[in-house]
Amino acid sequence: MRIIEIIHLIRGGMVGCAVAACLCRPVGLSAAAAIPPLPEASGTALQAAAAKVQDDPARPEFHLLPPANWMNDPNGPIFHNGWYHMFYQHNPYGDAWGHMHWGHFRSRDLVQWEHLPIALWPSTEAGEEHVFSGAAAVNGAGEPMLFYTSIKQGKS
Repeated sequence: MRIIEIIHLIRGGMVGCAVAACLCRPVGLSAAAAIPPLPEASGTALQAAAAKVQDDPARPEFHLLPPANWMNDPNGPIFHNGWYHMFYQHNPYGDAWGHMHWGHFRSRDLVQWEHLPIALWPSTEAGEEHVFSGAAAVNGAGEPMLFYTSIKQGKS
């Protein structure tokens, strides 16, 4: 279940060095129409790769890992409504760098973690190619907000 909706601040244009910014709101707030759809292929590719690595004896047991494929730096750790959330750069399509998305874990105790569906992905509608590093914060209304950098398609 998704816990956040994506609200794009910038449509089409880029800020600074071809970087765009976005923020998120909790589900239940308005603007659901602004959510770009997650490409179906990312879930299918991830499930197929997860089946291949689940019995790998060299796969770490006490380390946050996506079900499979590329994992990069952590982003946006935040505590909200009794849950610790950790996001990370993730390529759901393969085991090499590229197609950056934000994977998502949550925990009540920082020991046992639950893997959740991909939280952020590039918006083709906004011309994004990747979802890069970012941060999380809770605003004055108690809503978690995610900020990330991106890059215009063809600029990476």
